[in-house]
Amino acid sequence: MKYNYFEKKMEVSDSLKDYARKKIDKLDKYFKKEADAQVTFLQEGNRHIVEITVTSDGMFYRSKETSDEMRAS
Repeated sequence: MKYNYFEKKMEVSDSLKDYARKKIDKLDKYFKKEADAQVTFLQEGNRHIVEITVTSDGMFYRSKETSDEMRAS
């Protein structure tokens, strides 16, 4: 899977990017062809938001999670 990381209103450490990659790699078995993943990290006040969009075979799969802690999102 190919990864693109975007950071909005914050800077993300490499360890957090690696953590996200390990979690998303578990989805790789569900895609027949090479998929692209766009991971967006965003902070709004005390809320930490992670949005993931996976593109494969012309289909888009999107997920968004909000939490008080970035790793939990």
